[in-house]
Amino acid sequence: MKERKVRAVILFFVLLALISGAFYWGASLFRDNLSGFDGYQDIAYLFNIDAWDSLFIGCSISLLIVLLVYGVFKPLIVLFVYLSVQILCSIPLTVIYKLIGDGMEYESLSFTLLVSSVVTVAVLYFAHYAKVGKREFGAMRDKYVWICILALLFGMFASDLITECLYLENNLQQEFLDMSGTVVGALTIGVVGPIAEEFIFRSAILGSMLRRGMTPWIAIVVSAMIFGLVHGNPQQIPFAFFVGLLFAFVYYRTGSVVPCMICHIINNSTAVILMNTGSVDDNDAWHTLLGGNTGFNLSLICSLIVCICLLWVAHKRLKDVRWN
Repeated sequence: MKERKVRAVILFFVLLALISGAFYWGASLFRDNLSGFDGYQDIAYLFNIDAWDSLFIGCSISLLIVLLVYGVFKPLIVLFVYLSVQILCSIPLTVIYKLIGDGMEYESLSFTLLVSSVVTVAVLYFAHYAKVGKREFGAMRDKYVWICILALLFGMFASDLITECLYLENNLQQEFLDMSGTVVGALTIGVVGPIAEEFIFRSAILGSMLRRGMTPWIAIVVSAMIFGLVHGNPQQIPFAFFVGLLFAFVYYRTGSVVPCMICHIINNSTAVILMNTGSVDDNDAWHTLLGGNTGFNLSLICSLIVCICLLWVAHKRLKDVRWN
């Protein structure tokens, strides 16, 4: 079993290097050789791939291949359902909005995300791929579960600070700004989206791997990678990965997706409020709010320490969850 895990890890990194390198080198080659041809401008976006894009593509494809090779099919089925529902919901809604003359603007996008989130949760629930029942809500009576929630809040704050340090491009900032200005968009981003994502990525994907008997730390990392990669936006991927690790650990230790839903709603609702007040236009927003580098660095260090300490206390006090 140990050798199998080692081979899986080695295979992932070998594939990552080969696929990422191939996409980066191939895009550069096509740019250099096709830029002089007529009509190149119409397809130039296909070859506008930088190192970060190549790494994202490489991670996605490598992870899918490893899961297929080692027979972990349920997470792939959940992802297929998730993406298929989004596509299927977007087609009729796009047609409707075009017929009424609005096109696929942010109102249409907001409603599409809302409907696809609800439909995906319904499909997974009735297919018994995931559930939220008495056990999940009953776990909230344990005071150490609330300590986990507090730890997640500090962890999300630290992850946000780390993401700001990376100065990554936010390709979807304008779309989110437009969506957050509508009632449907704010509701989707702030409440419905977080509930659906926790249901999909923690309850369905991570839960299926844990119930299958996969080593917990591997299941936690894999689910966090999937959660990060699905976001697709360079600025969101590191934050989603770090937060995905924390959420996955809390879900594994508590057996409840409710704490993750609560924190996810708080995070996204805060983002909606900041977007509507114009507080996210500055890429150095936290540096400014925290009084420069000194306040920023101290806040990052302190939030990380508090998060780790709280999770350690909760980990030692919480009862083990039976996944098999």
